[in-house]
Amino acid sequence: MNDTTISEEDVARVNAKWLREIEALRRGAPQETKGRERPTGTAVSAESIGPIEIAERAGLIDRFDLCGGPESWLRRAAPLMTEGISEKPGGGASGEIQTAALQPGGVAYGGKLVYGQTDNEKFWIHNWHCLVTFPAAPARSELQYRLGVTAIANLRQAQVSSGGVWAFVTIGTTADANTPITNWTGVGFPVLATLPPASTPYFTGEAPVSGRFSVGEGRTPAVGLILGAVVSVRGGEVDYLWGTFGVHRPVAAGVAPPFEAYGRVEYRFCAVPVLDPG
Repeated sequence: MNDTTISEEDVARVNAKWLREIEALRRGAPQETKGRERPTGTAVSAESIGPIEIAERAGLIDRFDLCGGPESWLRRAAPLMTEGISEKPGGGASGEIQTAALQPGGVAYGGKLVYGQTDNEKFWIHNWHCLVTFPAAPARSELQYRLGVTAIANLRQAQVSSGGVWAFVTIGTTADANTPITNWTGVGFPVLATLPPASTPYFTGEAPVSGRFSVGEGRTPAVGLILGAVVSVRGGEVDYLWGTFGVHRPVAAGVAPPFEAYGRVEYRFCAVPVLDPG
């Protein structure tokens, strides 16, 4: 692992968590496919849920807050994504989700995944991660951050008795980049598709993410991202043309991020008032 703040154990736990959730979904009610015609509106990180977040999404904080308004948001480059963990099933299944390219805040991947038997579904999973570090806090502050993650799963074919394709986003934060992240939180599935598809197997979705946390003076805060792809197959094969993840600065709802938006996140420090007890 290149990021000492993101441990291999954390990445393995994130994989296991999402697999448990997906397997529970597959055992439960039929899933809604989230694809090209219906981008997701996934939840933000748990830290940012509440009245302040509602106000921020309504544009009230940008108009009335103490942090300087919309022009106070700064941009930070996302680092090169790092390989996480790839898991593939046994028992007659073949293939692997393979990395094609690692980019700043982005991943390209693919693979041909085969399981010809119809007794049960087999699962493949591969994740990647990065740690976005911010400048040292100029004073005791609240760091506010926001970004989007676009995911695409473009399949050459998906000839299966049953199966699914998912892309997941997990986030964690730390007020000191030298301290391991312990608050990993699932954001959601920008791609969630049931196979075989009813139409062209091209799925894409968006995961908006925002949050805030306190930072001591001189500390270097950081936000960690773990992005992953999951595929399940029963009685057939899934063959990718390509799949991608792309971290980008926020854009208006329903607007495709321009090329220059990728590999960037936005942040700002907001001073925390210190009350004089005297």
